[in-house]
Amino acid sequence: SALVCALPWVVELELAPVIMISNDDIIINGVSVARVADLSRDDYVTIPALEEKLREQKKETEELHALANDGTAFKGVVNIQGHKDVPFRIIKRVMFSCQGGGYGNINFAVLRGSGPNGEKTASNP
Repeated sequence: SALVCALPWVVELELAPVIMISNDDIIINGVSVARVADLSRDDYVTIPALEEKLREQKKETEELHALANDGTAFKGVVNIQGHKDVPFRIIKRVMFSCQGGGYGNINFAVLRGSGPNGEKTASNP
């Protein structure tokens, strides 16, 4: 028989979109949706292509929960990863896009640079 262990601190993780912000691109789930250089040339508050991708992701997630009939409510969790040198105006536009796409529960991971052995270090403030 299989050994079953119930740990009270184990939490089921929700799959959440990951948005990576580099000095060159905005990437969601591995797909580039905007070039940072182009974002300074328009007057939008959001990034339309990112907002649209997030709306699609939200719809798919809600449909999966409905099909599973598991009673799980959509939590709107999104993870943003960016280098510390990315200008705040870009991060602000990503955040507005997340809100517009239905993702208001934002987690951050900031890439600070290389550690003593060349490894990348990150933090989640």
